Amino acid sequence: MTVSFQEPDRVPLYVWIFNQPAVIDQILNKYGTFETFCDALDLDLTQAFPDKGPLKERPAPGQPGARMDPAYGWVDSLEDALQVPFNAPDDLSIYQPIIAEINHHKD
Repeated sequence: MTVSFQEPDRVPLYVWIFNQPAVIDQILNKYGTFETFCDALDLDLTQAFPDKGPLKERPAPGQPGARMDPAYGWVDSLEDALQVPFNAPDDLSIYQPIIAEINHHKD
């Protein structure tokens, strides 16, 4: 409603969850999918993330130099990350999850 310059009927509801393993696991166990969770809460906003990050490869669990971050999973050391090749930003497969989120939530 706000986008069309109409007064909204409530304060928009939004929750930001960045795939933290402990949090997303609980959501999926209870609701089955993240989309069902959003629908159950009747969220007004969502944040969509691409399928692939900018790096071609993420570090494997236990890979030398990698460490487990509670929010992001396995991450490289800065020195190793600077050597990793990047994905092509014009690879449309990267954006498919964002397109699916828009289509799911556009009502």
